[in-house]
Amino acid sequence: MFGFAMEKIIITGGSGFIGSHLMQRLEGNQITSLDRSNAHGSQKGVNYAKCDVLEPKRLEKFTKGADAIIHLAALRSIKDSVEMPLEYNKVNIDGAVNVLEAARKNDVRKFVFASSSAVYGSNYSLPQKEGSLAVPSNPYGLSKLAGENYCRIYSENYGIEAVSLRMFNVYGPGQDPKAGVAAAFAYAAAKNTRPILYGSGKQARDFVYIEDVAQAFSLALKNSKKAKGLSINIGGGKSSTVNQILEIAQQLAEKKLDPEKKQIFLGDVRETLADISLAKKSIGWTPKTGLEEGMKKTFDFYRGAISVGK
Repeated sequence: MFGFAMEKIIITGGSGFIGSHLMQRLEGNQITSLDRSNAHGSQKGVNYAKCDVLEPKRLEKFTKGADAIIHLAALRSIKDSVEMPLEYNKVNIDGAVNVLEAARKNDVRKFVFASSSAVYGSNYSLPQKEGSLAVPSNPYGLSKLAGENYCRIYSENYGIEAVSLRMFNVYGPGQDPKAGVAAAFAYAAAKNTRPILYGSGKQARDFVYIEDVAQAFSLALKNSKKAKGLSINIGGGKSSTVNQILEIAQQLAEKKLDPEKKQIFLGDVRETLADISLAKKSIGWTPKTGLEEGMKKTFDFYRGAISVGK
């Protein structure tokens, strides 16, 4: 724990990749995980409830008496968002407002919103700073930027201590291998299969390890009054190409991988790189896990899961 005295914390989308790690980080608090399709989970001491972010009355019911809300629930695929913009608008924007409204009606003071580096779009002024012009390149990024602005407005108008964390490329143990290139390559290396390589592999990303991300959320809650209304980059502070990730995966597998090459998809961006100075200043956060260490932990997780048939 990070300075909490047994708080009641609501996590939307708590059964997902980030949520499962975050609940371990916040162990010792009274945690309720709200998910639209899963009212059961394995995390000790967590209350699991079925609730969709598009159900405002149920959200109001489950957040009553809470000290804090962490809003993770969202649709997350850039590729899918280009194909289904209306669905992303409904779930990610309307859903975020519904959760903020539940917080307002129940006087929940602390609120942390899971945003994304996708808000920057094709802004090539690197490193990307929170004050940079945000011009999303896809509906997913636009939905996250809208969520951030609603958080700021609710902070200014209703006194909610809302903090938005702009996560860059999160990866680590337990992630769906289809959810990101680092996970996909680590999984392919562990299973000895061909990973998919989109484009030339020269596109670069700022990767941040899941345990560092969980710590960022914990610190954002602890420092919500100081960081109220802010959008904060959460990244590794270093950019690595997809080809470099492939090379690390090959070293872990101790063999050359033969990627299946596919055309880059609409809405993708060339490079991301986070300026993380505000994270340190506002919530006292800096990443601790380097890319090679994080990739090894991810590879070891998949190798262990594969060995027991999971």
